[in-house]
Amino acid sequence: MSRPTTTYATLDNWILHETIPFSIDSSETFNASIDKVITLLDDSVKLLGFGEALHGGEDILILRNRLFQRLAETHGYSAIAIESSFPRARVVNEYIAGRGPASYETVQDTGFSHDFGRLDANRELVEWMRQYNADPSHRVKLQFYGFDSPTEMTSTDSPRVQAGSCILFSITSPRLIVPAAKSIASASIRFLARKLIGRTPLQ
Repeated sequence: MSRPTTTYATLDNWILHETIPFSIDSSETFNASIDKVITLLDDSVKLLGFGEALHGGEDILILRNRLFQRLAETHGYSAIAIESSFPRARVVNEYIAGRGPASYETVQDTGFSHDFGRLDANRELVEWMRQYNADPSHRVKLQFYGFDSPTEMTSTDSPRVQAGSCILFSITSPRLIVPAAKSIASASIRFLARKLIGRTPLQ
């Protein structure tokens, strides 16, 4: 259920009345702020976007990790898609499922584009997801996706890898969080959203 929309005369007034304060160092205030935001969302929301101002900043990625952990543990979110190669992400998804490579070092380059796998915060995210999935009490397992097109200015992955990913990589999660530096209207996100909301596998 959506709440009535309040109109404010200035941006400062909107910030003053709508800001939800929290501290990343306080799990109590941070979790409370997330819970409040979720209660304000319509029940039909399946795709939640989270913007970042730059690539490679660890602080925003640490915030993303804490956010996803709360959403997964408390609010039914079971997938995350980051701005990294779509076909390569399947390697990471296999790793967090407990299949395939046995160590993160094996997937940090093959499972990400732009060297994003070498960021400590991304390693923290993936290892936490793997640990979460290993717990038999968690019946719904977490999924990891990339939404970047597998094309680069100087190099790109093999077409065979790309085609195989489109055949094998299914979208099965009921709720998805997408942290993105680019516009949330990008073609890759629209593709993921369409498959997610339609609950249609890619096979």
